[in-house]
Amino acid sequence: MNKIFKIIIDRRVPQILGSYFIGATTLLFFIDWLVAKYDFSDYYTSLCLFGLICIVPSVIILAYFHGAPGKDEWTKVEKFGIPINIFFIGIALFAGYKYNFFEEAPPDHSKVYDSFMIHISSTQEGVDQFKLSTIYEEYEYMIDSVYVVSSDKLKEIREYTYVNIKKEFMHHDLEINFAENKDEQKMLDKFIGLYDMLYLKEEVDNKDLQKQTDDEYRIIRGHISETTDYFNKKYDTYVDWTIRLNVFEANLSTKGMLLRNIGELKKISSNEIAYGIEINSVKVSKQKDTGKRSIVIVGGTVEAIAEDREGELQEEILEILLENIKDFSFGDNIGTVNSILDSDLVTIKLNNLDVIKGTGLIHLKRTYIFTKKWDNSLSEKLKNYTDDYLIIYNYLSKNPDQIGKIYDEMDEEITIESPSEWLENKKEEIDSLVHNYQKIIDEYPSDFAAEYFHNEFRYYLKILNVQDSIAIAKITGNIYPFAYPKVGDKINIK
Repeated sequence: MNKIFKIIIDRRVPQILGSYFIGATTLLFFIDWLVAKYDFSDYYTSLCLFGLICIVPSVIILAYFHGAPGKDEWTKVEKFGIPINIFFIGIALFAGYKYNFFEEAPPDHSKVYDSFMIHISSTQEGVDQFKLSTIYEEYEYMIDSVYVVSSDKLKEIREYTYVNIKKEFMHHDLEINFAENKDEQKMLDKFIGLYDMLYLKEEVDNKDLQKQTDDEYRIIRGHISETTDYFNKKYDTYVDWTIRLNVFEANLSTKGMLLRNIGELKKISSNEIAYGIEINSVKVSKQKDTGKRSIVIVGGTVEAIAEDREGELQEEILEILLENIKDFSFGDNIGTVNSILDSDLVTIKLNNLDVIKGTGLIHLKRTYIFTKKWDNSLSEKLKNYTDDYLIIYNYLSKNPDQIGKIYDEMDEEITIESPSEWLENKKEEIDSLVHNYQKIIDEYPSDFAAEYFHNEFRYYLKILNVQDSIAIAKITGNIYPFAYPKVGDKINIK
């Protein structure tokens, strides 16, 4: 045993393997850095690791037969062992490429809200369900009749809305689909019922109907699951939210008053047509441990609009859908920037541990909460707010043509006449903060809290890796070149 060990030492096998290990580790770290820095696929890291491990038999053979000082002849072990080792690696790489052994699993879209099915319908079932609601009971005296809109009107609404939704999100990483034929339209027309499954038991005082509820509930759940599976398979995705909007018309009585938002009435003339809009959003997810489906319904409220003056109805419907998509796609705050690793790499302290590698993130705005009552950092926060304000102003004063970019991103309009006026207003606000800095702090009410923010510091990220409650993320874009991370920035799912 000692003799074998001495031969191995004399042939410098441990030293060569150690050097190989150090070199291989260095190479692996370099490849991993390239992947993180330039957002390459982790495929390359896996490939490198596999190759470095598999070539070890050849390294051992070479070290044993050629590690000792002096010239050595090539033996049969080397002539056959090394080519076999390389041939094996080649076969393994070919099989791995063909069957995607080295590819990482696709992101779990049940945690990232980026895929939507949108459907606008007008069905008698929807009208009947509306008539069962307490909203209808409360305002029934205002309505002579409720009915579905004409097929031409529905087609007009769909064409206008679908085109503009696609246009709105054409530069966002969202997948938005619509029913493409009559069969799919029928599937989505029946997507929910029983006054949206959620409210019927509470709102319908009808014993006979209540007896049917449980069975019908199961039928509806089955239809929702089957429909979701159908579109998941068709688009090879995970449909996060199916948003269904039901439109109906109503002839108002002579006492007609129209509900625009719940609890808000609008007086209108007699015999005027009103359009009601009911929206529901449904999310179907599968539990990992049991495989059971959970179905969440958001909505069930009714908004309404008097007449359809100059496309007002279509605009109202478009705004409702855009608002819902944005709310779902941006998601909730999932954590805060914990440290800055590089010019485009950060760590995020997660408070939502469900997010995974590959998830798209967004920093919507830099927020500053001014208060004396709950903390003593008013002076520091006011200074940070002012310093960031100056960064924004200095850049936009040199690039006035860029002022509208953030407003375009937020779908807001500039209410000023010109960029010069905008800059003048901002300069006055900044000067007021600087000159009255101490006065603001001294006179700030002790029991008052206010939130201010700068939307201009918007940037986008992608998670590269998650370990415990810390994620490493890469900055993938921003609105303005000065919009880079700062420790404490709140991060949302995009």
